[in-house]
Amino acid sequence: MNDVFIDVDYAQIYKHGQKIGGDVFLLSRQDASAQIVCTLSDGLGSGVKANVLASLTARMAHKLSFSPMDLTRSAKIIMNTLPVCKERKISYATFTIADLRRSNTDEVLVNLVEYDNPSALMFQGSTPVQWEREKIDLRRDGAFKQEVLGHSHLKLSVGSRLLIFSDGVT
Repeated sequence: MNDVFIDVDYAQIYKHGQKIGGDVFLLSRQDASAQIVCTLSDGLGSGVKANVLASLTARMAHKLSFSPMDLTRSAKIIMNTLPVCKERKISYATFTIADLRRSNTDEVLVNLVEYDNPSALMFQGSTPVQWEREKIDLRRDGAFKQEVLGHSHLKLSVGSRLLIFSDGVT
């Protein structure tokens, strides 16, 4: 294996006066397969209710990411499991899953699935990198808007950065 080091970090700021946030970030490393899975979920609303919704979504996404099932199929299962808010007619939570695997070269292979969070950003040094995302239409009963899942396969080289974030940043 190579000597590439993969650094993962996150930051979170709670709304004024709250001690819990509506965003949940999970990170797991599996040394045997040289795999790192990062999952970010943003629950509808704020505080405890949003945290519960985001935790449910993030944990489900995280567990499914380590299964042999295709990540897109896993995301569809999550979407079909999560209810749609009766008032707003939108999903109770958003999510982004980044499945990173070290290759035998100096590259990191990333399987990225994005649902309703702002699009991830990638940089090589300070230069932004654009890439194509496969758009997958999700059809769910009760949803108000068209729901689209973004799926990408990326290669990160030494000095690359991949940023995922929720709408609280934007």
